[in-house]
This record gives sequence, C-alpha cells and structure tokens, in this order.
Amino acid sequence: MEAIIKRCLQFINNDSAISNYLIRFIFNIIYYRRSKIAKIKDYEFINGKELIEGSIFESFPPISGKCEVQKSIKTPTPDVKLFKFNNALIHADSSSILIGSNLLVNRYQDERYNEGFVKVHNQQYAKIKYDDVETISEGFFLGGNGSWNWYHYLIEILPKILLYEKLPSTILISDVVKKFPTMQAALDLLIGDNCKIIYLSRNKSYRVGELYYINNFNHLQFNRFDNQILGIGTYYNKKILTRFSDTLLRKINPDSRSDTKFFLYRKNTHRIAKNQEELKYFLEKEGFITICLEELTLEQQVSIFYNATFIVGISGAAWTNLIFCRNKAKAICFIPDNAKEFSAFSNLAKLSGVEFYGSYYKNEGNHISNNFDLDLFTFKQLYSQINEL
Repeated sequence: MEAIIKRCLQFINNDSAISNYLIRFIFNIIYYRRSKIAKIKDYEFINGKELIEGSIFESFPPISGKCEVQKSIKTPTPDVKLFKFNNALIHADSSSILIGSNLLVNRYQDERYNEGFVKVHNQQYAKIKYDDVETISEGFFLGGNGSWNWYHYLIEILPKILLYEKLPSTILISDVVKKFPTMQAALDLLIGDNCKIIYLSRNKSYRVGELYYINNFNHLQFNRFDNQILGIGTYYNKKILTRFSDTLLRKINPDSRSDTKFFLYRKNTHRIAKNQEELKYFLEKEGFITICLEELTLEQQVSIFYNATFIVGISGAAWTNLIFCRNKAKAICFIPDNAKEFSAFSNLAKLSGVEFYGSYYKNEGNHISNNFDLDLFTFKQLYSQINEL
C-alpha cells in the first residue's frame, strides 16, 4: 500500500500532469496552504487603469559589419496598465501575481518564467509553492523575474516608478537591492525619502491586502521552453526609457573625462574567455582603459558610459548602462554564436544613439559558459573597419 501511495504522489506531482483536471483537484487538496496549481492569465486581459496603449516595437538584432544590412523584428507590445489587487500573493523574484486560483503573468509566446514561487508551468497552468507567507497591508510592487540582475532591475523594474502619478506610500522591492550598492543607489536617487520601503525576502512569499502593480513596458524574454535565444518578445518604450535615464543623469550630473575608450573586463563571474588577457593587451595598446564595473559606484559607471566614445566587452549585464551613453559611442560586444538574435543591448544602443556591432564566438554549451575562445582575428578586422570610417 505504501508503494502504491508513493507512486500516486509521484504521478500527481509530475509536471506533465498539471493540465489534468483531476490531478489539479487532488494536488490542491493535498498541498492546501503550501502549494497550488493555478490557471495562467495574461495581464493584458485583466481590467486596470490604462497608462500606455499597446503598439508595435521594431527590434534590431546586432550586425557584425559596417556593410551588413540590419534586419528588424516587429513585436506587438501590450497595453500598459496600473492594477489594484486585493489579497494578492507575490514573490520578490517573480513578475507573476497569484489572485485566488489565477496566476497573472507577463509573457511573450514560448517564454518560461519559473522564478520565485512559480516552480513549473506549461502554457495553461503553473505550480505555485508558498510555504512561508508574511502579510503586508498595502504597497506598490517592484519585484519581478530576474530582479537580482542589473539588466532586469534597471530596465524592466525601476522605470515603473515614473508611471505612478505620485510616489506610493510604500514600495515593495526585493531585499537583494540592499546587497548591491548600485541597485540601492539607483532606487534612492529615484524616490529619495518620500516613501516607505519594504524589502521582500527572497525566501518568503507575501500576502498583500491592497497591491498596486504595473505590467511590463520594457521586456526581454526571460527564458524559453526550447532554450533558444531569439529576438522575438523584446520590446522597449523609448519615451519612458529616455526619461528614466535622463532623470538619473540629471541627479548624478556625471563629470566629463578624458578617458573615453573602455574595455569591460570580466572576473569572478561567468562568460569569461580563455583569451581575455590577449584581448586586454591589444585594446590597452589602442588606448582603451580596462574597467571592471562591479567594482565601481553607480556614479562612476554612469560617468564612464556618458562620456564613452568606444566600448568593447563580452555580453553581460554591464551593457545595460548603454542607456547613459550621450557621446555617439561605438561598441563591439562579443556574443555567443547561438545568440545572434539576442537584441537586448543592440536595442538599448539604438535608443541611445550608439553604433553597436556583434562579434561572435563559438559556443558549444550553455550561453553562460566560461573557457571559450574569442575570434580575435575577426574582431580586429571589425575594429579596423569601424575605425577607418
């Protein structure tokens, strides 16, 4: 009997079974108050106060040469709304919100977003796990998928503050912000001392009596079911993103500097090339300054990109700072050859007037793998071509 029960539980917990009505019913009874299988709904079909009408965003993947014709991918963008939810369940690492038996999500086509309390999902249902739940009376939610990452934090999450008519009395944001001085500094510059901040533990879920939330107007597919890295599903609101970067620039007031060519050096992280030192040696002979952004303050990072005329580096969150470029910079970004459509940074470059190129390297494993070789011969050809013009 024990073996039979064990097999039944394994079947009930099987990911492929979550669309089965009986399995959902049994699962929700067994794990009541600790877990739930919820039906997925998109924010665009939920009533809220409309802030921005949906449109079409033209996304531009990187080009690898001066004479290459840049292709574009057109992506429909959703209506952007301010929502007010009662008795909502949230997690700092998830853009999804649980209302009753429905999970509200930001997604585009085959996007996968099993972060925070969303453990697994298909296109219709998701398994939510929430063992430790704390209650909060009200707040404006600034969490989301990848909230621990500089790109998702700076591009997708923080700009939502600008769309709120007035600063809310309470902001709900991940406690990861306190661990990274640049994240905390950006938040402090935007809100000052004008509201209360509740830092959400990433080890808990939260039940919020009155929750305010704005769905994404800047969006990059978080992951995909097929594990591919494609250009579809990437969109930005240029007006808000420009206003956002201008606001931070005005508050920081970056100094001008004579050093304007920078190499974004990577260490103590993933995606480090075996021949990075060779690249560093070449660039320093060309007058580039080697910098490691995670060792710099927000003000220093903003100043570097604000003044930059040429930027070279391997793809990573550091390129998010392209939004601060104001000096008609040129840029070469090393990108895995299985991510040639990855357009997050090429789009930010286009919005900021940066001439952006991709230099591709062979990637036989995960796109975050280390110990790959950069094609420095092709890179030097591209670098010379750009410099001649």
